[in-house]
Parts: sequence; structure tokens; C-alpha cells
Amino acid sequence: MTFGKTFFIFAVLMASVPAFAGVLSLKDRPVFVPGEVLVRFEDDAKVSDQEKVFSLGVSRVAVMEHAYKVKFSAQNDVLKMVESFKGLPGVRYAQPNYKYYALGSCPAPSAATDQYFTTPYNWPFTKIQAQQAWALTTWPNCSPGFGVTVAVLDTGISRKNPDLEKVPMIGYNAICAVDEQDPSCGSCSPTVTESLGVTTTTDDFGHGTWVSGIIAGTWNAGAVTTESGCVVGTTTGMAGLAGGAVIMPIKVLDCTGSGSGDAIIAGINFAVAHGAKVLSMSLGGSADSLEQEAIDSALAAGCVVVAAAGNESNLPTSLAQLDYPAGYPGVIAVGASDQNDNVAFYSNGGEGLNGKLLDLVAPGGGNAPLTSLSFAANAAQCLFSAFVCPLPSGGSSDGGFMVFGTDSNYGLASGTSGATPFVSAAAALLLSMNPSWTNTQVTQQLINNTDSLDGNTGWNAQSGYGRLNIYKALSNSLGTGQVTTYTKTFNSPNPFFVDVDLYTNITLVINQPQAVQLTIYDTSGEVVLNKSYSAGQLNSNTNNPQYKSYYLTWDGKNGNGQKVKTGIYFYTVNIGGQVSHNKIAVIQGPK
Repeated sequence: MTFGKTFFIFAVLMASVPAFAGVLSLKDRPVFVPGEVLVRFEDDAKVSDQEKVFSLGVSRVAVMEHAYKVKFSAQNDVLKMVESFKGLPGVRYAQPNYKYYALGSCPAPSAATDQYFTTPYNWPFTKIQAQQAWALTTWPNCSPGFGVTVAVLDTGISRKNPDLEKVPMIGYNAICAVDEQDPSCGSCSPTVTESLGVTTTTDDFGHGTWVSGIIAGTWNAGAVTTESGCVVGTTTGMAGLAGGAVIMPIKVLDCTGSGSGDAIIAGINFAVAHGAKVLSMSLGGSADSLEQEAIDSALAAGCVVVAAAGNESNLPTSLAQLDYPAGYPGVIAVGASDQNDNVAFYSNGGEGLNGKLLDLVAPGGGNAPLTSLSFAANAAQCLFSAFVCPLPSGGSSDGGFMVFGTDSNYGLASGTSGATPFVSAAAALLLSMNPSWTNTQVTQQLINNTDSLDGNTGWNAQSGYGRLNIYKALSNSLGTGQVTTYTKTFNSPNPFFVDVDLYTNITLVINQPQAVQLTIYDTSGEVVLNKSYSAGQLNSNTNNPQYKSYYLTWDGKNGNGQKVKTGIYFYTVNIGGQVSHNKIAVIQGPK
């Protein structure tokens, strides 16, 4: 179902299951330091422009090149000072001086500490090996992901939810800022604050809260809530993949679950200006030149941008192409996989703008919750996360959530909207361990360390490079932090029956033919074939309309012209310094 710039796959039902109690630590602590603003000047800012900014404070301290901490009276409103600085000549961006806290020891989530981190609710975490990733190393702060700001551009967030009320956050209502929302949603009040430093980003639909819980539901944290109109209990709650991340809720979608391009652009710009490292966008619509420009700016600023591929397919019959912003170059496009590690039937893939391709899939659920099934049965195939309580009527009628009957702070839904926050949280974990990494390094680390869903390690239009595996991505990131630029490649047929098929095509997803160095190895690491191909020796793959590609052929022979033995062979391709790898199963004899 598509609403303007957003899409969801959900169903609504009241159901019943158990409920329980909780604990935690960041509650009521300041989000940022009073009386301080961090200002980043343009590299070529005039001294006179800098002095004008400094004159608004009482002192300044250099933080890094071109960046200063400006101190002023603690009575001044920090957010108003930030806004006043942003409009001055020579200022690239200004932001509060955010507070961070040592949280002490934090055991990884378990049924004992987070009641709903158990079967059947936690199947997505099992698929992506989250617990192995959390146990991989001693995290610099607790919980994993600590200190990395993830901007969730969505319908807002519920700060009353037991697993989100303690998440450090600062919000922005982009809909109010551009005065663009459905009339049924009521008037905007952008100057009203819900808590210290947070503008009116209350979730009046439900989707943003559900997404945020997947990213940063607080570990070992739940608490009793007493909202009127809710079914609540004492609960120890759920757990997010990056439980220590800072959520920046940016409201770009209104109470109908839809939004406009100008609100999304304003939200992107706010996120970049206020220090978000990851932009999570579980929304989609048409290609938009202005939106693409805003995203290009976010990418240029170093942000990791993650977006949902869309939910319009009907596999295996038809594959819909990427929605936007997932279809823009540089954005991590995320499809959905189900509880059985198949690509979800609704998940979009293929190609977007200028040859942009689906990158990977992550758990999104196999179907919308079905009213004919119990909550537990639906939980085994849908995504469990935090809910607005009580759920707004718009979320019930249009969002299609299944509410947890004995604790309506939680519920179920499915879609690429839910797959996206798993990848956003994974990016936050990588950045928390590798803070100097670029967005390109994060992207390549994620797509180079997926689990194949089709038995091949190459790319395909339905699953991209495969399903997210955060354990692989993290464990392979703890060295130098250097990753190889990835060229998409796969081969067919595979297995390759060398006496029957005669050759296998090694496909390279590139926009134009280039010189290629092909190296094939056996399982012992011995080089079987090392061969150079000129651009003119590549064949255009005109029979595949979903992406632009070229291929070269291998006849199953080594450098001496002899057929290789039956076995697994690995290959690398090097195209102008861009390297990729794959494997081929070679079989001699009849099929």
C-alpha cells in the first residue's frame, strides 16, 4: 500500500500474549550541555564572519580545524542559539554539544532481561547473528551502537514507550516547518517542546515508533506505563539491534502515514546539519530531483543513507523496481526476507536511477499479520517492535498493525519498512566500532558480508548481495578498517558442467566495457588461471533488461589449456582497481 512518499505492509488485530517488568539508566539525563553550541565553519569562511559568531557567546574553544565550541549564558535556549548560528554567513552547520554517559556493564538481551527477546519474537536477530555480533568484542561504550546518531525520517516517535523513553534523542518536525500535512491531522505547533530539546515529533500514526524500536529499543530497560486507553503490564520489554544508538526522530510523515517532498528534504537537511551519521528512511515514492540533491548532499557530508526498496512486487510472478529514495545512487537499498530466509514476496528489487541496484535484504517478515492466526503464530513470521500506545486511529485503519493484546506498547508488522532499520542499526554498530570510517566503507562492509539466499555469492535482482549478517560485517571490520570497492559479479551456469555447458558466463555489472583482470583459484589458494581481457573482449549482456552488464566466458580450463577437476573454484575480477569475488562449482561428466 502506498501513501504519497511512504509505504507499509501491515494488518491490524487485537490479540493476547503475556506481559512483564523492567529497569535502566539514561532516564531524565540532559540530552546536551546547557549553554554550549558546536559550530563548524566553511573551510574558506572569512575571519569577520567567524568573529560575528563568536560575539554571540562569552567564550570559544577550538574543537577541531574549522570547528569551535561557543559558550554563552546557560539561560539561553540552546536550540534557538543553534538556529540563529545556522543562518549566519560562513557557518556550515551548528549543533548542541550532545551529552553521552557511561552506562556500566550491560549484559546482552535475554529473556530474563528483555522479556520479549525470546522465541518467537526474536527470529530476525537469530537470522542476522545479532547475539554473536554483540559478544564479539568489548564495546567501547554500552550498549553497542552507543553515541552514533541515527536520524529516523518517519511519522515521529512515542517517548512514552517503555523501550524508547530512555533513548537519548533530539527531534525535528519537518512537516510543521514546511506547513504541509493532511488537514485531518490538526494544526502544527513546531515551537512546543515535548521534553528537553525535543520539538513536536509525537508519533500520530505508529510507523516511526515501530521502526525506532528495531534500531534502538533499550536493553534491559522496560518499565510500567500508565497511559489511558492502553492495555499495559509490567514488562522488561524488547531490545533493539543497536541499543545504544541516539535516535533523532524527524517527522516527515503525518497522521495518515504520508508526506511531501519538501518535508522530506527539510528533514534530510536537518539531520545532516545536526550531526546524524545514519539516515534511516522506511518510506518510498517517485524519483524527485530535489530530494536526490538533498540526499547527494547528505552522502557528500559522510552520512550513511539507508532506504526501503518498496513493497509492490508479487514474487515469483513479478518483481517491481526500486522505489525512491532507495533507487538513488549511493543509498543503501534494502529489500525484505522472511522467516525462512526467502526473499519476501512483496519485496522490490532490480534497478533504480542511473543503474542503481538493490544492495541487500534483511528480515522484514513473510506477510502482513493475519487475523486468522494467534499473535504468537504471527510473531513467528512478522516483526515485533515498539508501538504507540494507544495506537492512533489512523494507524489502525491505514497502517495495519497487529497490537499485542496484553501489552499494547508492542505489536507486529511486516515490510521493507522493517527490514530497513535492521540495516540502519547495523551501520550504527559498524560506526561505533570504526568511527573514522566513511559511508562508502560502511556500505561495502555490509554488502560484502551478507549470507547468500540463492546458493551463490553474487548479486541478483531479488536479493541483491544477500541477507544482512551483522556478525560477519562486524567480525571482518575489526582489522584496519579498509574495505575493497565492490564490483557486482556473478556467473551462470553454476554449477558449471564443463563437458556439457562448454563455458560459463562471468557477468560484471558495469555501465560500460572496461579492461578486466580475471584470476581463478582452487580451494588450496593455487592460481588456476590469470588472464587479462581488453574492453573490446567483453560481451554486452543485452538479454537482461534489469541492469546494465557485460560478461566474459570461461571454458573450465587452466592456464595450460587443460580442463580443471571437479570442485569449487574461487575467482576475483579487477576492473580499474574495483575488485570483486565469487565462486564456481565445476563438475566434469554428464548432468
